[in-house]
Amino acid sequence: MNSEYLLTRGARVGVMMAFVRRDQAMLNPSERSTFVDALLELKSSGVYDNYVKQHSQIGYNGHMGPAFLPWHREFLHRFELELQNVTPGLTIPYWDWTFDNSPSASIWDANFMGGDGKGAERKVMTGRFAFDAGHWACLKIDIGAEYLTREFGVHIASLPAAQDVADCLRITPYDNPQWDTNSTPSFRNHLEGWIGTNIHNRVHEWVGGHMRPLSSPNDPLFWLHHANTDRLWAHWQSDHSDQTYLPQSGALLGQNEPDPMDPWFGTTTIASTLERKGFEYIYDTEWPAAQGDRMLPGDTLVAEQYLTSQDGAYTFKFQANGNLLLSRSENNAPLWTSGTEGKAPGGVCILQKDGDLAIFDAGYNRVWHTNTGSLENRASRFYVQYNGHASIYRPDGRLVWSKPDAS
Repeated sequence: MNSEYLLTRGARVGVMMAFVRRDQAMLNPSERSTFVDALLELKSSGVYDNYVKQHSQIGYNGHMGPAFLPWHREFLHRFELELQNVTPGLTIPYWDWTFDNSPSASIWDANFMGGDGKGAERKVMTGRFAFDAGHWACLKIDIGAEYLTREFGVHIASLPAAQDVADCLRITPYDNPQWDTNSTPSFRNHLEGWIGTNIHNRVHEWVGGHMRPLSSPNDPLFWLHHANTDRLWAHWQSDHSDQTYLPQSGALLGQNEPDPMDPWFGTTTIASTLERKGFEYIYDTEWPAAQGDRMLPGDTLVAEQYLTSQDGAYTFKFQANGNLLLSRSENNAPLWTSGTEGKAPGGVCILQKDGDLAIFDAGYNRVWHTNTGSLENRASRFYVQYNGHASIYRPDGRLVWSKPDAS
């Protein structure tokens, strides 16, 4: 199984959650526009710049030590709540830079993040965050320019590779004395990027421009990058449930698990971030439950979970015996079945990011699939339709799979 499509194996299989943070490459044009609109609204209201200032002032309390990951988890969560004040249910998408790792990737399209900087000033000229578009002026904290700047590949040649991430995810413990940039072995220090293959820091350096200093939230790309960093920490937590946050005590104030975090203090402690209690989000790589009439990339169905067409006339169920059944809702009359009865009890049906709908048994062995996985079908979506068909469509609207077959 490709790690891009099936990353955190069953961490929260089939969990109904209010909010799912999704791979930005899986968003359709409308979803991209909604996210950008919300960012621009926060910018125009002045709320956005408060987060730029806060990050620029936090220093060691949020970087170069054990609190790096908890502090940014809390920071992203608070910003996500601001986005939801603008658009209810909106989440921060993540940028998987091990896959979408070139200057031509769709993340840089003018309808989303905009592209690289141009000319000697490295001024971003495309997209709605370009200064000349009239909506985005950076705070002049570390860089004297109001216009957004980027310098792809100037300061470091490449983004982290999938193998770099895989190696990092195997490292334990979470951290080690000296609890700083020299700590080793240390998952946190490797992921933050002070030792080893340089993961999180490498991305800031590769993008360059406004992403390099502590005022890096000036570039809205910051949120997508840190959502991916948080996703990898969540993956590590799932893979190493026997490991705890370190240190429990003995480090500088603000780095120990019980410590309140600056600048929020009070009940906002490192401990309060560790299990994401009350945060109400998961990642699409944690197998969120499909809902309504569709499956988005990463969505799952487990035993007896089902989808219905918008008019309620048709039901698509993953049965407890491991079989998919499309039927009429009023009388359960079958229209199509995957023919996998008894092959995947305790298993899961997942729409993978490459557009392949697949059934895996309890040991995560694939027992059936639509055979539609390809780069061209990446980000496809599955629907239970009014006409009684279960169908997969590419983002451009092209039909790639449908059952029952047309008569």
